[in-house]
Amino acid sequence: LGDYADVPVLLTPGSGALRARIAARLEAEHAVLATGVCSGANHVDPSVDYGAGCVCVPHARIGSGVRIGVGVQVLATVVGHDVEIGDFSTIGVHSSILGNVAIGKGVNIAPCAIISNGTPGRPRRIGDGATIGTGAVVVRDVPDGAHVIGNPAMPIRQWARLSRLSRED
Repeated sequence: LGDYADVPVLLTPGSGALRARIAARLEAEHAVLATGVCSGANHVDPSVDYGAGCVCVPHARIGSGVRIGVGVQVLATVVGHDVEIGDFSTIGVHSSILGNVAIGKGVNIAPCAIISNGTPGRPRRIGDGATIGTGAVVVRDVPDGAHVIGNPAMPIRQWARLSRLSRED
């Protein structure tokens, strides 16, 4: 950084926790985080609020009233209106985040997951540190640290019990 102090650093590791650790070290060295987004594209609302060091793929459709936190990776196909994505979260490839959703910090949403609509007065909430499995369809709030899979999304232990019961029949 001594030789290139004025060059912004782009954070791209896949792990949100690793991005957070690297960002903290870079901040201690007074580095500037680069933000990789396609602002001005006709499929991205101009009101989107991007945090430092976030990366959004060029094909992502992003609606109005969206706030994307520091160090977030948005690889999703759709991020609807009135969505907040917490710092160092990862939104997987081909995922869809519908309207009125609040995603906590350090959340990992795997590819092809769908987070259904909340309402203006009661957004759908995904808690800090939660993990949403590949192809999961979230129709209820997800608590902090939970790991959910399936359609509808449910905790892994509950899904395993249902799977065992269906094999016994």
